[in-house]
Amino acid sequence: MRLALHGPPGSGKSTLARLLVEEFSRLNRPTVVVKLAAPLYQLQSLVYTVAGEPMLDPTMQDGQLLNDLAAHLRRINPDALTDNFARRVRQAATRYPEAVLLCDDMRAPDAATLVDLGFHLVRVHAAQELRLGRKNLRGDLTAGQDDHPTEASVALDSHHDVRNDGGLEDLRQAARTLARQVAS
Repeated sequence: MRLALHGPPGSGKSTLARLLVEEFSRLNRPTVVVKLAAPLYQLQSLVYTVAGEPMLDPTMQDGQLLNDLAAHLRRINPDALTDNFARRVRQAATRYPEAVLLCDDMRAPDAATLVDLGFHLVRVHAAQELRLGRKNLRGDLTAGQDDHPTEASVALDSHHDVRNDGGLEDLRQAARTLARQVAS
């Protein structure tokens, strides 16, 4: 089973991914998270280091920089991110053949490739006001622009839909339901 989460920043993709890992573990299904944007995080760290401001926390995100890096990588080679991702997916599938592969950072330009790789799309969404509030609380170095081309809505139909308008326990229940649906 392969799941790719998508939705606008602040909708709860990363939180849902963490909860799905827990739920699949309860079902005795190992899970491997494969980040599509892993190369972007490496480039972000390098840019900050070259700028003389090394990142002390590698989980911090400069949303504006990540948006721009992704746009330029795709301009130079539209498949730069997806080719790298496909290689890592093949490695994970070979190393952990029984694992659920989970991508929590898919973007619209990459959706068709992920579907071709066997991923089921999971749309995560929340009310705009709630989503923006969560996005502001994340502590990003800078927020990505919601209207940036890398943040466009996915045009393909999703296999699953998770509404994240409640609290953590509501999302945990949604993760439990989704895990059971896809594991059966």
